[in-house]
Amino acid sequence: MGIPLTHRGVATSVRLLIGHSRKGGTYPLFVVENAADPDTTLVVYMSFKTLPSLPQKLMDHGLPFDTPAVAVERGTTPVLNYNVQ
Repeated sequence: MGIPLTHRGVATSVRLLIGHSRKGGTYPLFVVENAADPDTTLVVYMSFKTLPSLPQKLMDHGLPFDTPAVAVERGTTPVLNYNVQ
């Protein structure tokens, strides 16, 4: 996708977090209060169920609302090309 995990002058570190809830619910990231760092690229994987509530939780812990973000699903699987007519 051409999105670097680190970009000189923007991010000083990368943090990888699992996005699913430990208890199977929709409450994301028990450690999110430590993840809302605007100088860190945050990668959250396996977060399909918790994704809708994740941005607000990060903002509640200080991440600016205008922080760039992207959501990728199945980013490591091959792209299937179907001819739709």
